Amino acid sequence: MAIEFIKEWLIICEGGADKAFFAELIRRRSLPDFQIQYPRREGDDTGGFHKYGRFLNEIQINEGFIQNVRAILVTADNDDDPATRFTEIQEQIRNVGGYGVPDLPLQVARSVRDLPNIVIMMMPPDGTPGNLESVLLPAAYSKWPGLQSPLTDYINSSPAKDWEPRKQAKARLRSIVSATCKQKPDTPYSLLWGRPEEYHIPVDHDSLDSIADILERFGDMIA
Repeated sequence: MAIEFIKEWLIICEGGADKAFFAELIRRRSLPDFQIQYPRREGDDTGGFHKYGRFLNEIQINEGFIQNVRAILVTADNDDDPATRFTEIQEQIRNVGGYGVPDLPLQVARSVRDLPNIVIMMMPPDGTPGNLESVLLPAAYSKWPGLQSPLTDYINSSPAKDWEPRKQAKARLRSIVSATCKQKPDTPYSLLWGRPEEYHIPVDHDSLDSIADILERFGDMIA
């Protein structure tokens, strides 16, 4: 089923968890309205940054996209090597052709053939290694502060002690959600903010201010 593009600004993110996070951040903080999508096809709901080029290429022929979308905020995790990941995103956009390719994160790149302009926001936005989970951890710790120390002990006594930081962050946040979401401990992040609020990771925490500020200023950035 074709995506119906109806909004002026589009966020492209890696997957369902990112989409749910951005939707909740926008809702909770009353931020400007974005349409949020991740690369998906019928029968393939996995998403992933490596599919951005294919997605950007395919949506060029979508009538709603052509008529309505004026700017795109492409988002991706820094993971363990922020510079390499940013370069990979640049190359995908460049290979499609027509779209502007930012030289730096948060730089506006002007597109041609009436295609939307492009901005890339890496996460965390400060350029440090990380991912959605590491971005959300401080907010989760703020709500359940008693979990941080025993969780660190748990990670350090498990095979995860030798994992890369991004994988440790995934293990930490998954453990927090499993230990706090009584309604359904195996709730995926894509559904977490649809559960009762007592189980939510608070997106109004100040650790997420930098991301919210980028969304708030997006209209000025692309003007």
